[in-house]
Amino acid sequence: MSTLKTIAECLGVSYSTVSRSFDPKSRVGPETRKRVLDYAAEINFQPNLIARSLKKNETKTVGIIIPSLENIFYIDVLQHIEIALKSYGYRLLVSFVQHGFTTELECLELMKASQVDALIFMPTSRDSKDYILRLSKECYVIQLFTLFYDEVDSLIMNDVGGAFLGADFLFKQRHRRVLYIGGPDRVEGFIRAAKKNAIPADEVCIKDDWNITHKETMRTIQDFKPTAIFAIAYMAETAWRAIRSSKMDIPDDISLIVYDDTKWINVLDITAVAHDLKLLSEILVEHIMLKLRSPDNILPQPQKIVLEPFIIKRNSVKKL
Repeated sequence: MSTLKTIAECLGVSYSTVSRSFDPKSRVGPETRKRVLDYAAEINFQPNLIARSLKKNETKTVGIIIPSLENIFYIDVLQHIEIALKSYGYRLLVSFVQHGFTTELECLELMKASQVDALIFMPTSRDSKDYILRLSKECYVIQLFTLFYDEVDSLIMNDVGGAFLGADFLFKQRHRRVLYIGGPDRVEGFIRAAKKNAIPADEVCIKDDWNITHKETMRTIQDFKPTAIFAIAYMAETAWRAIRSSKMDIPDDISLIVYDDTKWINVLDITAVAHDLKLLSEILVEHIMLKLRSPDNILPQPQKIVLEPFIIKRNSVKKL
């Protein structure tokens, strides 16, 4: 079995040179690195990452906990974060919260057992507070998109501002009877936009329930008769299905704008309140690397980074 030592002997270089050649951040001449890696590939050699991690007291792994498999927005986020981490020589360990199968606490325990260097998580409550605070003493922890823990760093979107942006766009297209479908966390932005545009309260309908069904949405469309719908996150699919089941065409019969731009939203040419996921991932990973490389320079107060969403105008909103 080939080892770093035998490769060094075969190539006539030092053991440390061979070892450092597998680290993209180490200072090894490009010709020497290529020679080592080419020979390693030729003999099908893979370095023992676990042994190296134990020696350096790091795993070169960042964990991420996804709160739901239902929201395909998270898949796009994962892809961008993994690419950003790879440029620093880090791997991504993913764990999903699956109701009835895997709890958030079990995901946190997995990350602790895996000795991740940093953890990205998207909490839905403060139920894991005690565990999070203990874990944050062992590895760097940052929450993404949500702000349930004031005790750790966070990177969030201005979701209230994004809801205002989307609703204001609809009202400026002269829509007055607008149906909001989504959670209660962004209603404030929607209401603010309605007041700014002098829309009476009885001319908007707010369904701030993440669990509203396809049939309930259909009934609301039939009863309220909106000219436009603003659907938040994964509720976009519920809204789109309800519109199609109601035999209505977008945008001729009803307009639709959604919060979160995903691949299927793009394919269907639907206007969206979007985020620059590439930029978000780069900022997130750069922040993590800064903390990992300068652990003694962590600020006493948790930091909050806020990014602003924007509108991608397509052809799902008709001006009245």
